[in-house]
Amino acid sequence: MRQADARKVKTVMRRSQSLQRLAFTLVEMLVAMAVTMLMMVALARAFAYVGRQVQDSRAVTQLTSELRDITSRIHADLKQCTVKLKANRGLEPDQNGYFLYYEGPLTDATSSLFRVDNSSGKPVLPDSRYGDCDDYLAFTAVAKPGQWFRGKVPRFLVEQKNNPTYPGPTDPTDPNDPAFRDLVVIESKYAEIVYFASPEYYADSPSTPWPTYVDNDGLIDVDGSGSVDGDEVGNGFPDRLRIHRRVLLIRPDLNVTGADGQLELGAGMRGGTNAKLGLATTVHQRCDLSVRRVLDATGKPTVRVAANSLVDLSRPHNRFAHYRIDYGNYTSMPILALGPPATVLTKTGNISPVTGAVSTTTDLNGFLRPEFVLGGTRQGEDVFSDYAVGFDVQIFDPEVRLFTENETVGPTDAGYRDALVNASALRQTQGGYVDLCFPVLSGGAVRGWEAIARDSRGQAGDQLTNLGLFTSRFSGIQSLGNAVNTYDDGLYRSGRVYANGTSSIVAFQPVFDTFTSHYERDGFYQALENGFMKWYATSPPGTPDLGANGLDDDAAYGADDIGERETLPPFSGNVDSIRVSVRLENTKTRLVRQASVEYASP
Repeated sequence: MRQADARKVKTVMRRSQSLQRLAFTLVEMLVAMAVTMLMMVALARAFAYVGRQVQDSRAVTQLTSELRDITSRIHADLKQCTVKLKANRGLEPDQNGYFLYYEGPLTDATSSLFRVDNSSGKPVLPDSRYGDCDDYLAFTAVAKPGQWFRGKVPRFLVEQKNNPTYPGPTDPTDPNDPAFRDLVVIESKYAEIVYFASPEYYADSPSTPWPTYVDNDGLIDVDGSGSVDGDEVGNGFPDRLRIHRRVLLIRPDLNVTGADGQLELGAGMRGGTNAKLGLATTVHQRCDLSVRRVLDATGKPTVRVAANSLVDLSRPHNRFAHYRIDYGNYTSMPILALGPPATVLTKTGNISPVTGAVSTTTDLNGFLRPEFVLGGTRQGEDVFSDYAVGFDVQIFDPEVRLFTENETVGPTDAGYRDALVNASALRQTQGGYVDLCFPVLSGGAVRGWEAIARDSRGQAGDQLTNLGLFTSRFSGIQSLGNAVNTYDDGLYRSGRVYANGTSSIVAFQPVFDTFTSHYERDGFYQALENGFMKWYATSPPGTPDLGANGLDDDAAYGADDIGERETLPPFSGNVDSIRVSVRLENTKTRLVRQASVEYASP
């Protein structure tokens, strides 16, 4: 081959090899695509992770900010409370106003005791985000200078004070009367402030005997039957819980003198005939005033209403959401208008509440009736916080026992009952925040002293026999007895716990209340009879007010001793402090955060 031809061949071969290097083989392409896909997946996961982190960070920031605002508001309100955290234990003058906290049967231990999911072979707590959410807090407050409380009232209440001929409603029972829609804003230096949580109820749920709250998010095979049964569709906790704040102005100057000489609001403002809900559906829906029912000559409530003063509010029967059950010639002492407890406590497959004569009831010890929540054109005005999963009030008990092995458990912890059983082997300390009557709360860690399952898996629990281990200043227990001698005397004689003989508890509402000595001088006969504190209206079987007549009527311990008193505060021990905890949930991210505020009166 000639030299020139050889050079041409080499040149062609080099060009062919160069062209071959400009392309990829099929294997190279597949490898490149696989690497690219892996990189895209990694990037997608990285971006998703960053997105979730950003979303979670925003949710945490939002929850933290909202909780800070909520707890700051609660703490500021408490600092303006007009009374000290001590109960009236004798005949001393009442404090100006009141402080009251009610303890519902749910506790922070409820979600881990009553809803244990075993469907995966190991216990899971599907409702652990829920805390104690059925407590109630109310007190009187004085405004800071220049920051008086504000509220709405119908215009005619203000105008009739100076002009009795000013027209009121044509029909005081008609909520749509134009006079009730003509509202004006007024101010007051003093107010009755109320905090409570309320579930969202089905719109078409009948209100009698009580409405049904929205609860359909359970969907867990709790009993291990292999399918979600009808009673397992809801988890027993409300799907949506709102915290409400009512500010009720204390304006006794709006009262006028009635025909019988008693003070009352204008004739156009009347309470309904329903003792429990009559004020909720009338006055409290129409105005932001602290009001009471006017009593007749026998001491029974009427439909007439009057604006409260601070002195009036020291007496429990004059306060927001309180009423007396009428039994004919006597009534109960004032109690809160509550419904039944959350259904998590009674659902099939969950632990039954404590049994026997000292059990808590299935009514009058749950959430505040929904009729007390603002509705109609004012709906939402009292909403303080949305998407709550906990609103818990606790009281500091210096005598309560805490037990420590690897960690410390108290009455709000699910392991407290086991600690009581094994107390001799554990280190004991004293002092902590507790729920009132914690030994017998049907949603609590102890649930009475009888042998009872530790949790909803049905594991047997031992009977508790050492009373001294779970009696303390605010346990409310004085004996392992029956319905008329189990609880402290004050719970019976205040009417917050009353029994149907020795067989069962009819009403169970443990509260700390600054209370009053008014019932010792009111001219009516109140008496504790077989566990039931009765307020007699007619034909009293005894002489009223022997505990304040200056005589030693029972010939023991001197004149007007405690044994001669008709009533007592529910708890008489001094209060060091209370703690209010709020737990919120971000429904999109399911993140939960909690914050607390502690308050001790000066």
